[in-house]
Amino acid sequence: MNMPVGMVGSDEYDEARAWTRKALQECRRHQDHTGAEVYAANLKEIDRAAGV
Repeated sequence: MNMPVGMVGSDEYDEARAWTRKALQECRRHQDHTGAEVYAANLKEIDRAAGV
């Protein structure tokens, strides 16, 4: 579901953060350095957007 950022609640950020962390862990487990770099950057962006 596409929602303007201003309408995204903390639950959506929490869910996005949880899935992104899982993906990051899998990338690290499989030594996918490029994927890990991308998901780490995504986590930073999620935190920035959520005001963390």
